[in-house]
Amino acid sequence: MASAPKEIASELLPFIRVYKDGSVERLMGSPYVPPSPCDPDTGVSSKDVIISDNPKISARFFLPQALTDQNVQNQKLPVLVYFHGGGFCFESAFSSDHHRFLNRLVSKAQVVAVSVEYRLAPEVAIPTCYQDCWDALQWVASHAGNEDVMSSAIKEPWLTLVVTVQVVTLYTT
Repeated sequence: MASAPKEIASELLPFIRVYKDGSVERLMGSPYVPPSPCDPDTGVSSKDVIISDNPKISARFFLPQALTDQNVQNQKLPVLVYFHGGGFCFESAFSSDHHRFLNRLVSKAQVVAVSVEYRLAPEVAIPTCYQDCWDALQWVASHAGNEDVMSSAIKEPWLTLVVTVQVVTLYTT
């Protein structure tokens, strides 16, 4: 016996459909891709990092090839904090479109990028998305300054070893 179709509460075609049971269907978006130890086109390395467990906020880091070479020592680069587009309702820091864009940007600009994966509306209220972004920015900034302020156990090595956190650029699409 086939189950009854879910009843639609609202929709914004061709982007999103919200059902009366609270579930959400995103109708567009690029597929997720895993991080890469070395992008074949740009040489950029990427990895995923948990910024916070509660609330769950994560990010994808992008490191230019120049810093992955063994012969580069003590070189510090600026950090670019990237908030993906999608009106706080669509896409992901881990989507193929943003991954490709940041690989190219990091390769050309010679920066370390932190692409923030924030929680999306309508599953959470819009102010929550903003708070996730603010928390991620504060986490990046916490890597600057006095070593005693933050224990080394929770510091991200790609930020402490190769980035000058005194130079932070924000970017969103």
